[in-house]
Amino acid sequence: MIHRDIKMSNLLYSNGALKLCDFGLARDFGTPLRPYTPKVVTLWYRAPELLLGAKTYSSAVDIWACGAIMGELLCHTPLLPGRNDQEQLKLTYELLGTPNDAIWPGYTPHTISCPLVGSGKSSTARDARLKGRQACRGLHAL
Repeated sequence: MIHRDIKMSNLLYSNGALKLCDFGLARDFGTPLRPYTPKVVTLWYRAPELLLGAKTYSSAVDIWACGAIMGELLCHTPLLPGRNDQEQLKLTYELLGTPNDAIWPGYTPHTISCPLVGSGKSSTARDARLKGRQACRGLHAL
């Protein structure tokens, strides 16, 4: 099952137990992957493949959302607070670097119909973004 809407407000924590709620967007998935809408998951927790318009995806989108939540918990502020899809991709690329086929098999920038594809030289922007997050010492652990 893919939850497709993991975010802070869908997590319930009580007496040491963490529970996931709101399965309204959840779908069964299997092999082969079926096409789904990419406009799921709250923007701040949306995986790059969804931002780039992928119609087939797996539970990896939920894992991405969990990582964004962990970053938010470690930094005490949203990790990637984009206002639209393009800004969300820009923030992701600044923080993690521009994807390539070596780290994301099948990713080919020139085949994606998105006006924002970085140059891969994002370490300076990433360092500047992280510099303002002195309280976020655990971010590199993600």
